[in-house]
Amino acid sequence: MDFDEIIYFETSTIIHKVILHCKNRQVEFYSKMKDVENMIDERFCRCHNSFLINKDKIKEIDKKNRIVYMINGEECLVSTRGIKKLLNSEKEI
Repeated sequence: MDFDEIIYFETSTIIHKVILHCKNRQVEFYSKMKDVENMIDERFCRCHNSFLINKDKIKEIDKKNRIVYMINGEECLVSTRGIKKLLNSEKEI
């Protein structure tokens, strides 16, 4: 799978499942977020317990409401710590 296609990963409502959001499809598979995190590169940021996002696919960060808007129009929640992590990684770019 090409990392460029991936917009973000999200935990599923089904226990031990992760949903992979791509440009034109969604794939649900059995895994732990921690395992997914270990398989991907530095383009991705674990900004919330439930979300692992591709920093290249961010359209906008709403710091006040702690929401990240992705290029496909979807929204990801961001924890307080996640906001700091995202903003710090943006400064490095």
